[in-house]
Amino acid sequence: MHRIKTLTFTLVLTLLALPPGILAQDSMAGDWEIGVSVMGQQIPLVLHITKGEEAYEGKYDSPAQGGFDIPIRSITAEHPDFKMELETGGPPAILEGKHDGDTLKGSFTQATATGTFEGKRKVEGEETEGEGGR
Repeated sequence: MHRIKTLTFTLVLTLLALPPGILAQDSMAGDWEIGVSVMGQQIPLVLHITKGEEAYEGKYDSPAQGGFDIPIRSITAEHPDFKMELETGGPPAILEGKHDGDTLKGSFTQATATGTFEGKRKVEGEETEGEGGR
């Protein structure tokens, strides 16, 4: 019995010593800084994704365009693949790609415009350029 308690205690200490987020690397929840390359332009976006009871949900910011807390219409994800529909006031912007740890990468489409995007998980305490009210 003493040996089981010792092993359990050792396991708990080991798990506590792991870097934050290491056990949830397949989770997309968090804040993400991405750059969308479309029609010769680079558009920075900040995604704010949470894990609801049944699915991911979220909002996004488009600092260069002065937009903040814009709804993400839908997020479907089965690690490592995902697809997001971003509200734009017109045809939705679609981000479709792969999630690998602290990176996102894939394709962007909105109506007839196509491009690519890539980004990384925002590190807590890090300031986003032009972040405005956040």
